[in-house]
Amino acid sequence: MTFSQIVVAALDEDRMWRKNAALAATVTSGSNKRSSDGGDSKPKKKASGALTCYNCNKEGHVSSKCPEPKTEKQKAYEAKAKPALKA
Repeated sequence: MTFSQIVVAALDEDRMWRKNAALAATVTSGSNKRSSDGGDSKPKKKASGALTCYNCNKEGHVSSKCPEPKTEKQKAYEAKAKPALKA
């Protein structure tokens, strides 16, 4: 396969992917539309089960919304996760 054939195949694949993505966007019910307040365009996911906090292990919230002081375990987790977020 020559370089030009590879380029043509890649462009065809890209066109097909974009066409499918556009088709999927028109089929959805509109839940992906940006709200009038300029919020995030990604749809909000609903939890399928009870949320359990990584910090205090209580149900009903996640660690970022935890009313309890952060534990050493949570502080270590956040310190480890921050470099990954910067990359």
